[in-house]
Amino acid sequence: MAAGDPTGPDLASVTVTTENFPHNLPAWREYVFDSPTSLVIGKQYAVVVGTPDSLFADELRWGQDTNAGYGGGYKFLSGDGGVVWTQSPTRDCVFRLNSAGGQVQSFETQDEYQDIFVPWYAAQVFTANSSFDIVSVGLILITHSTSSTRTVIISIRAVEVLFEPPVASGLNNMKTIRRLVAAANNKFWIEDI
Repeated sequence: MAAGDPTGPDLASVTVTTENFPHNLPAWREYVFDSPTSLVIGKQYAVVVGTPDSLFADELRWGQDTNAGYGGGYKFLSGDGGVVWTQSPTRDCVFRLNSAGGQVQSFETQDEYQDIFVPWYAAQVFTANSSFDIVSVGLILITHSTSSTRTVIISIRAVEVLFEPPVASGLNNMKTIRRLVAAANNKFWIEDI
């Protein structure tokens, strides 16, 4: 995993079918998670959309902006069911994040669609602008044809962060230096400096 990738298990998820999805008509729909999860202000998360069904003919589409209009994250794509992700830095998928009290955060600019075929997954990374319990997400998801019904998983995941080692400060700003004095018969003698 690289920094910024949607990673780990789903923090919240809902499984739906495309049976009642609109066909080629953009419309916002709310997807309620099986159980809410807490998001922390300033941390990055991802809305992840994918399908485990092996139906290649009937594509799923997610509304997107092709002008990098969202400044709090990027769209990512995975061609292997969400194992390896590739960033799309000039594109963002639309979303609305909802708490029990209503809409908390959104990005709603759309000029195109992101196609999601099997085993493709798409994700939109976002930065939480407040701390809240997310109970649902609003998305523009459509199907391109009516020939088949697909299972779709919509979830919230954590985002891989770049490891930054702690900086020593205060009274604990100490380091130990040791020097090897001798080594023999599987034994080592060291000296603290």
